[in-house]
Amino acid sequence: MGHRDASPVPTEPFAEWVISGRFPAGRTAWQEAGARPVEDIIPYEQRKLWLLNASASLLAYARTIRGHATIDEAIAYPQCRSWVEALWDEACRHLTLPADNDC
Repeated sequence: MGHRDASPVPTEPFAEWVISGRFPAGRTAWQEAGARPVEDIIPYEQRKLWLLNASASLLAYARTIRGHATIDEAIAYPQCRSWVEALWDEACRHLTLPADNDC
């Protein structure tokens, strides 16, 4: 469209699309594009909340306490990163993902 975006948005390398539900008229074959159709989406929602959202919140609080300007600056700091890893270790012990999924 002729516009230059000078503000790229950094993202994590991980991406996962998990789809659940009833599709009375049929479902598009989203799995062909990498989506994962599942019967029970709850374990995937829990993983997102307990790992991604919880660590983002922890880093948002920690960054202000530790004097970091941004969350990416905080995760680069070894102490903050160790807090996130401890959170993940504890959360993973309670997640109920299917065996073929990493916590």
